[in-house]
Amino acid sequence: MFSTANIQTHPGQSVTMWCPHNIHVTGNLYWFKQSDSAVPITIVHMLYTERLQKVEPNYFNSFTNDCIVMDQFSKSTTLTIKQVKISDSGFYFCGATGYHMKFGTGTRLEVKGFIIIISTLLKIMSNDPCLLRSVLETFISN
Repeated sequence: MFSTANIQTHPGQSVTMWCPHNIHVTGNLYWFKQSDSAVPITIVHMLYTERLQKVEPNYFNSFTNDCIVMDQFSKSTTLTIKQVKISDSGFYFCGATGYHMKFGTGTRLEVKGFIIIISTLLKIMSNDPCLLRSVLETFISN
């Protein structure tokens, strides 16, 4: 099993990660998230059926279908994060069980919003040199 490798995006965008599986009849599909220096947590689980019967996913750890969508296909699963936030950055990977768990290689998601925020603030403050200088001094000292 493997999956998409690296995704870089900005806040507010939607991203879809995919991962193939080799479940033949029935099994369980999972998506996990691992933040830096933390243990992986389960995001969502879905029962896989050969006929691709629509089975509602189970969400874990405060994840909901408002922002996360899991889909299953005959040989793959996808995880879509709607309107990503910087806190969505992390390492995502799938797992599939028929008899034993197999993991995908995972996807590193990097949500790059900080640079955009600073660049926007600099544009706004460029009309006020004193404010700009004060903010830059504060930013550099921290």
